[in-house]
Amino acid sequence: GGWRHVSNLEKAARTLGQVGSLCVSLTYIPVGFWVEGLGFEKKESLRFHRWIGRGIFLVTFVHMACFIGTFTDLPRDIFMTPKSVRDNFTVPAMFYTWVVSLFTILLLSLRPVRT
Repeated sequence: GGWRHVSNLEKAARTLGQVGSLCVSLTYIPVGFWVEGLGFEKKESLRFHRWIGRGIFLVTFVHMACFIGTFTDLPRDIFMTPKSVRDNFTVPAMFYTWVVSLFTILLLSLRPVRT
């Protein structure tokens, strides 16, 4: 039972997915909150926000690479739910969600849109 049947690569992928969710959550906190609520300087808050935002792309890429490595022993079509894995129903939805989120984040980070 438990995590014994899960490979180390899949454990890494799942862990990185949770880290990515945390990073995304932190980027949604307005910079003004860090300044006024926690006493950070605005420059530090913007630097932290940008650092976390860039980190999301790295974490997401490694997360996806780990899961793709996990699926090499499964059917090649990663957009279909593998029948041999009981708890893997989120793969197709999460991939499309990531693509939409990526374009949304990139669009919203453009200077004309932010100001």
